[in-house]
Amino acid sequence: MVKKLLLTAFIIILATSTIAVAEINNDAKLMYNRGVDFYRQGQYTEAVGAFQQAIALDANYIDAYYNLGVVYEQMDQDAEALGIFKQIMVRKPTDYEAVYNAANLSFRLGQTDNAKQYLSIIPPTSPVITKAQQLALAMNTDLQTIQA
Repeated sequence: MVKKLLLTAFIIILATSTIAVAEINNDAKLMYNRGVDFYRQGQYTEAVGAFQQAIALDANYIDAYYNLGVVYEQMDQDAEALGIFKQIMVRKPTDYEAVYNAANLSFRLGQTDNAKQYLSIIPPTSPVITKAQQLALAMNTDLQTIQA
């Protein structure tokens, strides 16, 4: 009898926590969509706030991070954008678009060694390899030299 009560209580708690997570994800998606709308209207400050709220609701919402980084770039806040792309790299190391963006922003901020480190992560099969090679050439080197 006690086992049945404990099992029933556990199932109820599990179901309730799953529903709460789903609600949070829906709220995060809602804030994300607001951020996209603000961005399209050129309301960058509001877009930043919406994407930040989406991230606060779901700390692993990669698309929200990505768009937040893009908005910061649009606002010429390269250091903030770089920080956001680094957050993506921590959460999803195989997001080579984020790695490329971190390299590009590092280069623009005069952090050439960091830019080269980021470029060295990008595999030759990545869709961003052409952009990565162009960035390497802008640094008077090539990917083969960087990766060696």
